[in-house]
Amino acid sequence: DGYKESVLRRNMRPTFHHLLELGRLDNNYSLERIDAAGKNVQVYIGSEKTVKPSRGGPPQVVFVRGISHSPGLVTLAGARRSLVQGLDELERAQANSKVNLQSSSRIFLHSLPELDGITAEEVATKFDEVMDVLKSRLATRLLKLRVDEIEVKVRIASTDDEGNPIVQPVRLVASSMEGEWLKTTAYVEIPDPVTGVTREFCVLGDGKDSVCMLDPYETSNIVQ
Repeated sequence: DGYKESVLRRNMRPTFHHLLELGRLDNNYSLERIDAAGKNVQVYIGSEKTVKPSRGGPPQVVFVRGISHSPGLVTLAGARRSLVQGLDELERAQANSKVNLQSSSRIFLHSLPELDGITAEEVATKFDEVMDVLKSRLATRLLKLRVDEIEVKVRIASTDDEGNPIVQPVRLVASSMEGEWLKTTAYVEIPDPVTGVTREFCVLGDGKDSVCMLDPYETSNIVQ
């Protein structure tokens, strides 16, 4: 009697809600799921939750969120293939009458295979190089579909200070939120030891390694 169905979890595998990080989106957006072509992809129309009414309604974002089982995601060919698939999903979503002409678009991909023989810093450098190429080759589609953020979460096989094997989550983000178009930033995630949910995000590179935050995301009204 005390249980209530979570509509957001309806018609999906039990692990998808966590892997696609839908809880964070649900905190800041009213989400409506729309059809997606890929079996490991979900598409949502998000209306930003705000306490202040705004002319024309709250800002709208189209979210494409997917899971990848491909180990080649950090290569140029693998990254291009995944990004093109995300753009294809966005193109289909833009045809939905519920999506307005001012909506922005964001792509999130969670890569599940563990990466061996590479460090977080090397992954961050590779992501920066790959994004430079993809921005050049796919600029027309990225601009047409109003993509302002691309996010990839990867898992690196590593060891702790005592030599025990661990998996280090690294978040790679290309975002226009700070003004520069799809500027790349990489974060090492510090998970809660009990829940496994990320507790802190620590910036990699440019001498920022000591800078950690609770969440690297922003909305126009709320810290996401």
